Amino acid sequence: MAKTDTQPQRIHLAVLGHPKSGKKSLVDALTKDVYYRARDNASFVFQFEALLQPSESVFMAVIVLDGTQYRLREDVSSLVQAAKVHSPTISCFVLTKMDLIPSGVCPQRLDCLGAKPILAGRYGVDCLSTSSRNHEGIDELRAYIGSIGFSRQLEDFWCACSRAFLDALAACFSLPAARANKDVNDELSAIQSDEDIDELCKSVMTRTWNERLQHLFGAKHPDSIPANQISPSLIVKWPSSSERASMECVLRNTSIPVPRVHRPHLERLVMDLIEGETLLECWAKATRFMQFRIACTLRCYVKQLRSLTSSRVGGLTNGRAHGMVFQDQSYGPFTSMTQLRRFCEVVVFQTWQTRVERTCTPGDALPPIPQSCSSWDTVFIHGDLNPSNIILDKHNTLWIVDWETAGFYPACIESHSMRLFNDLMHPDDFERFPQSWRSYRDFIAGPTLEEDDRFWDFMEESIYRMGGGDTMI
Repeated sequence: MAKTDTQPQRIHLAVLGHPKSGKKSLVDALTKDVYYRARDNASFVFQFEALLQPSESVFMAVIVLDGTQYRLREDVSSLVQAAKVHSPTISCFVLTKMDLIPSGVCPQRLDCLGAKPILAGRYGVDCLSTSSRNHEGIDELRAYIGSIGFSRQLEDFWCACSRAFLDALAACFSLPAARANKDVNDELSAIQSDEDIDELCKSVMTRTWNERLQHLFGAKHPDSIPANQISPSLIVKWPSSSERASMECVLRNTSIPVPRVHRPHLERLVMDLIEGETLLECWAKATRFMQFRIACTLRCYVKQLRSLTSSRVGGLTNGRAHGMVFQDQSYGPFTSMTQLRRFCEVVVFQTWQTRVERTCTPGDALPPIPQSCSSWDTVFIHGDLNPSNIILDKHNTLWIVDWETAGFYPACIESHSMRLFNDLMHPDDFERFPQSWRSYRDFIAGPTLEEDDRFWDFMEESIYRMGGGDTMI
C-alpha cells in the first residue's frame, strides 16, 4: 500500500487497568509506528494521556485486563466508571497476554474467548484481545479505533449503484398499490366489546373460515388458526403487543396495502378482511412474468419499510425483540441496537462453545466464531414475509398481513427470516414453497453473506437458552 505524505492524525487515548495487566506492553505496541487505515489510506498515530485529570483531548479510553487472570465473576465496574470520566462516550476492553494461554481447545482459552462477548454485553463496552509478545491483535485494535465514526460511503458506492438499478427495475414492473377500502360501519356497529367478538366467533362463518385455512396452512386443528372471520368484511385476532402500532405506522407512513385496524379500545385486533388469494394459493399457477412482478412489488415494499428509521429497537411499544430468528420468543427490552447486537453475540458464542465442547478434543485447533458482517443500522422490517402473509386481490394489488413480528431491527433480519422459513422450517416442502419462490429472496429482501448466515443460524439454534422475558447478560 502506498503511504501518504499528509501529516498523520493524532488520536489521544487513556489507558486504565490493574498493575501487571499488560498496560505498558500494549502502549508500546500501539505507539510503535504509524497506522494506515486500509479503506482510505488515512494515517494515524496513537498517543496516551497521563491520567492525572480528565482531558478533552482524549478520544477514547482503553480498559486493559490480563487475559490469563480475568474471570467472569470479577467486578470491573470501577474501571468502567473511571474510563467514563476520561471518555464519556467511547471505551473498549482489551484482554492482553492471550499468547500465554494455550491456543487450542482448553477450558482457559474458551473462558477467555467467552469473556469478550459477555463483557461487552454486561458493561456496554466492546472487547478485543491482544498478545503480549508477538503483538497479535494489535492491528485489529488499531483498525477498531481508526474505524470509529468512519463513513463507508466510498466503499459501498458500487453496491449502492447495483441496488439503485434493481430498485428502478422493480419500480417499473411493480403491481398497483391501491388501498381500496370498504364501508364497514354497519358491521362495526355490532362490535362494541370483546364479549361481542366472542359471540361472533361462534358463528358458522367463523367455523367455515377456520376449516378453510386449516386445510390451506396444514394446521392440526381449526381452532389453531390465529385469525377469525367475524363478518363479511372483518376479521379479528389476538395481536402481539406491538402489532396494532406496527400496522398503524405502516398505514401512516407508506403506501403499502395493509388492512385497516378498527376498535382500538378492544383487546383483540379488529381489521379489514382482504379478499383474494395468498401466494400460498396462487404463486404456482401464476405466469413467470407475474411472479417477477410480484417479486418486484415486494422489493418496493421492503424499500419503503427500510426508509422508516428510529432510535428504538424491536417492537414499537415495548422495545423487545421478537420473531423467527428469536424462535418466536420475546427478549429485552433493548435500549439500543448496540445492546441487541451484543446480546446476539453472547448467544452465538454459547452455541459455538457447545459445538466445540461436543465435537473437539483438547488441543484441537479452534474453529472460527461466527461474526455478523452486515450493517446493524436500525430500520423497520415485517419479519415474516412468507407466502401465507401476502395476498393478491382481484385487482392485482398485493397486500401484506400479519405484522406480529414487525419492528425496528437490522435490515438483514428480513432476508434471514425468509431464509429460515424456507430452508429450516420447510426445507423439503417444495410443493407449497417452490424453488421459484425461494430463488427471489435475495432480490426481494437483499442477499446475505455466508458468514452472516452462520451467525444467525447459531443465534436461532441456542436463543431458547436465554429463556425469554427480561434479558440480562
